[in-house]
Amino acid sequence: MAEKYVVSGARLKCSNSSTIVRLNILRDRHIHIEQNGNFIANKSDVFPDNIRTFGQCQGCTSDEDENGDACSVDSAGRGGRCIREGSRDGDFGSFTPWLGCKEDVLIAGQPAVLESSYIWCLAGGGKITVADSGQEE
Repeated sequence: MAEKYVVSGARLKCSNSSTIVRLNILRDRHIHIEQNGNFIANKSDVFPDNIRTFGQCQGCTSDEDENGDACSVDSAGRGGRCIREGSRDGDFGSFTPWLGCKEDVLIAGQPAVLESSYIWCLAGGGKITVADSGQEE
């Protein structure tokens, strides 16, 4: 069976959190899935406007991660709130670009995201995966 493309409304899961968040694709796209009109995600859809906070992060165990980036913890040194930093000006914030994309299908000049694609969180070290592509069955 062919892999599905990830679209706006897809559900994402971080390995360091139990919270599921929905992927938001900004309406600057002109390519969408015909059956539901949702826009297809591309490799660079990792900004705070695209992916909201995952809530409690179990990956942050100090005030800074191994790269010296801010990492929120509670007073007992346990994982704190998920950090979502960055801007839309070419900075991916605390996430890598999507990995495992469909390189030969470009959406707004970037490879399309597939349901097997994933992101790494640079702040807490979690792996963000697609729980549901957002497409109807």
